[in-house]
Amino acid sequence: MIMKRTRETWVDLTKVLACVLVALGHFFQGLAGADIIGVSAVYTWFKQTIYYFHVPLFFLCSGYLYQKGAPVKSFKDWKANVVKKLVVLGVPFAVFSCLSWGLKMVFAAEVNNPAGDLLQILFIHPSSPYWYLYTLFFMFLITPTMNNKGAAFAIGAMAAGVKWVALNWSTTNIFAVSSLMNHEIWFVLGMVIAFVDLPKLLRKQRNMQFVGLIMSVLFVAGSVAVYSRRLNSNILTFMFGIFGCSAAVITAITAKFSDETKKTFQSLADYTMPVFLMHTIFAAGLRSVLLKFGVTNATIHIAAGLFISFAGPVLVGFVLKKLKWAEFILYPGKFIKFKADKEVQKHGRKA
Repeated sequence: MIMKRTRETWVDLTKVLACVLVALGHFFQGLAGADIIGVSAVYTWFKQTIYYFHVPLFFLCSGYLYQKGAPVKSFKDWKANVVKKLVVLGVPFAVFSCLSWGLKMVFAAEVNNPAGDLLQILFIHPSSPYWYLYTLFFMFLITPTMNNKGAAFAIGAMAAGVKWVALNWSTTNIFAVSSLMNHEIWFVLGMVIAFVDLPKLLRKQRNMQFVGLIMSVLFVAGSVAVYSRRLNSNILTFMFGIFGCSAAVITAITAKFSDETKKTFQSLADYTMPVFLMHTIFAAGLRSVLLKFGVTNATIHIAAGLFISFAGPVLVGFVLKKLKWAEFILYPGKFIKFKADKEVQKHGRKA
């Protein structure tokens, strides 16, 4: 039997925040692309601000959980982990990429982006939001876990160097490479947080909850100032990403929750995968149906679209869970015993 990793409330809270912001960003972009809402200053500021840090938060959480739970100390460990991630990430990536592509073919006249070539989408240039799973697999492919401070420094320095190149020079047109160059730093930062046990360190400090709140306020105020002055650069975007992620992580780690609240966040976090995978499908599907019937009222689109973006995936996730094996398309790791899991037990680590 596979050992279960102890749930950490701050990880659940961070994943829920990132998932909600990703869903909202795609939802409002879809409405703007269909000319249902105007491209206002508030919309543009919101989009710019969440893109500083919402996807980095996802990578950061993935890196944290990887370092905490999957020992990759040898070629054998690496091979076992890669096989596991190929299945665990590849199944939902392939299933929902194909489903999204099929729906775009059916509603070709109503969607904002054409379907494209399916083979290109699956193997070369994945579509949004599934590119995250695609990129994440390559991160597991090239990144070992940290065994000591020397390894942590080396991996961190390499990730920082690659990010510096990506910030200052144009990157390759090969999606997997360019995406790794831009996002590997967040994955590694998550690993560093786990390696140094940042949650334990922060909770020992006084007033860190207040620090997190002040950082969050300063982040929002700074993003307003940057937007109003029309400032934009890759380095500035990265700096705001660091600041936004730091504010979110410090706030999530130091916040004090009741047991009931922790259970609530855990329940919500359990549905971040379905929402992530299906929010665009439900939102775009409903928008297409409403447009087919001539409904262009923005209030109706926003109210119905926001509801279905979250309620639809949660309902499907709930039904799939009840059907047991049908949940394989979301969590194939629940149904397959991998050698990587045996290695976790062998090394005495929590999976």
